[in-house]
Amino acid sequence: NGELPSTTGFLLERDLTMMQFNFCLVLFAIITTPANGFLQPPSTKSFTPPELHSTPTAEGLFESAGWAPIKKELDFVPVFCCANPQGQPLQYEIDGVPLAVFYCDVDAALAELQQAREGTDLELDIIPVPLGEAFRLWCEDQAALVPSQAAIDSAGAPPGSSPLGQQVPLFACMEIMREDEAGKPALPLFFVYDEAKEAMGAALALDGPQDGDEYKIDGLSLQRAVQLLATVPETPAFQFVTPAASAMYIRNYLGK
Repeated sequence: NGELPSTTGFLLERDLTMMQFNFCLVLFAIITTPANGFLQPPSTKSFTPPELHSTPTAEGLFESAGWAPIKKELDFVPVFCCANPQGQPLQYEIDGVPLAVFYCDVDAALAELQQAREGTDLELDIIPVPLGEAFRLWCEDQAALVPSQAAIDSAGAPPGSSPLGQQVPLFACMEIMREDEAGKPALPLFFVYDEAKEAMGAALALDGPQDGDEYKIDGLSLQRAVQLLATVPETPAFQFVTPAASAMYIRNYLGK
């Protein structure tokens, strides 16, 4: 099996990621109640309620001892929502239910921010939120977790499909591992197909193909990854890799 070099640019160093993680927690700590008013998302008509609600992952998971380490790893990845200056997330009425909307794609969040600003006189910006917290809110029917358009296209969604209401796809090369903080092998899971492909290319350039190994990109959903970690003891460790665009946005934000 190949080993992914820790210096590869699209894999964040953990100290930078931890800074992002702490920054996200500070911002999320001030979120208490939704901002006043509801805005209708532009893609509501293609929203599929069953994909959002009644997720089996939620049953008993968040009270179990196994959730803490899963959440810790998820929280290295920021997602983004529109919020007011107090850090309160804007809520949208989706299928008659008020929900916060968290975007895995920072560019999609910025595009939604522009539309939201045009539809309200509220002072709004986007803020990062730890993925573990957003995932919990999604499972508990308090939020929508929206993958990128590119991710669902790469996962084989029909042309023209809306990301709203879809599962969050993850991408990995199963033959490539990297060491975690404890020196144990971990499988990197990417939110961007091209970044998974780049990682595979970097590993092949470093080690070359191993006898009998077929290097390819496989996909699974975020929900399935969490279910495996929570319920299948032999599941390898996962590392959820922050998209490069999200990392760049955080760096620029902190540099202001």
